[in-house]
Amino acid sequence: MFGQESQNRYANANELLADIDLVIDEYSSEEINIVKNDYVDEFSQYIINDRIREALEFAKQENMLNQAIEILENEILIDYDIRQYYGETLRMWKSRRPDVKLISKAFSINLCGDNYKLSINLLKEALAYNSSIK
Repeated sequence: MFGQESQNRYANANELLADIDLVIDEYSSEEINIVKNDYVDEFSQYIINDRIREALEFAKQENMLNQAIEILENEILIDYDIRQYYGETLRMWKSRRPDVKLISKAFSINLCGDNYKLSINLLKEALAYNSSIK
């Protein structure tokens, strides 16, 4: 998987994350603390509507972070629970360097071993924002 020769290496970080995601899905069990959902974060049970899901998916697509921010801001204005659960996400997305914030959060979650899927999603958001780190 992590070959030293250039022909055996991943073309970019997204390909690597996709394979890691597959491995997590394949080997997850009750002994491993991994939750399997379309989008998993510490508040995934609070994806109250399709607009939240849409914002989270937009954030993982290149040049779509502004749309994700707009959707999440509108939803936060409407619902206090959304503000409570997604305020940190919105702050990371709106920061000067969202890629750095997202990567930092992904690794802090990973160090605890809490939620590998969330770490992967945060890294995908960082890669979508800053395609030069692929």
